[in-house]
Amino acid sequence: MRRLSAIFLLLAFFSFYPLKAEVTSINGQLSGGTNIRSVQSQYFLIIFPEQCIQSAMELRQSADLICQKICSQMNMTCPFNAMPVVITQSTDVYNAYFSNASYNHIVLFDAAATEDLSFYSNTLLSTFEHELTHALTVNQKSDKFRHRLCNMIYWGDFIETPSMIKEGAAVAQESRGGQGRLNSSYFLHTIRQAKLSGEFPSWPDVLGSRDIYPAGSTPYIFGSSFTQWLQEKYGMQKYADFWWEIINNFHITFRGGFQKVYGVNLNAAWKEFVQSVQVPSINSNPLAEEFVGDFFRDAGKASGKAGGNADGKSGNADGKSGKPAQGAQSAASSQSAQSSKPAPSSQSGKAETKKLDRKNTSGYRYTGLASCKNGFAYIEGETSSVYFSAIRKDGSFEKPKKLFTHNGIASISLSPDGAFLALSYYSYNSMNIKTKVKLY
Repeated sequence: MRRLSAIFLLLAFFSFYPLKAEVTSINGQLSGGTNIRSVQSQYFLIIFPEQCIQSAMELRQSADLICQKICSQMNMTCPFNAMPVVITQSTDVYNAYFSNASYNHIVLFDAAATEDLSFYSNTLLSTFEHELTHALTVNQKSDKFRHRLCNMIYWGDFIETPSMIKEGAAVAQESRGGQGRLNSSYFLHTIRQAKLSGEFPSWPDVLGSRDIYPAGSTPYIFGSSFTQWLQEKYGMQKYADFWWEIINNFHITFRGGFQKVYGVNLNAAWKEFVQSVQVPSINSNPLAEEFVGDFFRDAGKASGKAGGNADGKSGNADGKSGKPAQGAQSAASSQSAQSSKPAPSSQSGKAETKKLDRKNTSGYRYTGLASCKNGFAYIEGETSSVYFSAIRKDGSFEKPKKLFTHNGIASISLSPDGAFLALSYYSYNSMNIKTKVKLY
């Protein structure tokens, strides 16, 4: 009897969960817009202020075709006839989301894309395709009674399907045409570095709850790569069957649906996937490579290799979450992938005798690299602080000095002569996020 009571309480909770208040102007996303308009296509009702009319007209021309393409690949019929799609300029930070709380809807922020999302020839349409994939995959609903019961409480969406599966589907879809994140070495750096370093996570580690670097990026990076591998190995029909199974049938976790459709244990599939990831033919310890030094160990010395990677690239801060962006690197640089196995060290014993400085192994990430004739500056992501290291006449660097700490740092840049530093940051002192600049 107690078990039945617990089940009914659980059903009641998830039945009423979607009724949370998210109906007022789409969470305030139209705040500040003027002359709110709407246009309708076959499947969507596009709502926008007059400031976004150009983006709205562009989306109206392509939205139905994108929907039909995804439905064809997933072997399903579009379940929408007027799903709201809101386009807004209420925030300066580019992003988008799909939600089925209260009702299915998509919100697109009509702002300039950040570097970690600059992978598309048309950012608006590719982002819409990403969010529409979320909407379609969780709305594959059957008319059978037991399936209606499952869908009524959003079991497949809220309980069975973690971010790894949802974001994996969306990123893989946006990348099918040769663009998107799975076609970017910048995006794939993390997964390749994980294998090269012998630190490849297990699938439970990338479901979406990780709270250390790369934190919220793991479902996107590892989930999409795993999804792409599944689609290529087993085909799109199997993948479509997998989604239909986990949305319409009760499983404790998605592992049950995976086993039923693919006929293979998820642990075994993940192991095979890891083996398929290609990594470069370099030593896993960068210090074993010639002309590579540890900046934090060598900085402050009269000479050394500290300048060896001073002009390397690093990721930008993620404006949505405030956490390091996908692909942010430590101060010891890495290389792009070409071959399937890392080569053994060509300098025997060198990797064992040279170790990274504690600052390069403590989990900190250093981003926003900016240089001038006098030295270079960087952002320490964990503390949101900016440091500067001056260059000496012999080419070595002085020990970095902390300039300041600032909330919401997005990027920094230096004038060529080093006299000025420009700071771009996110301000949260309003209903929606705004970008601002300070000059030092």
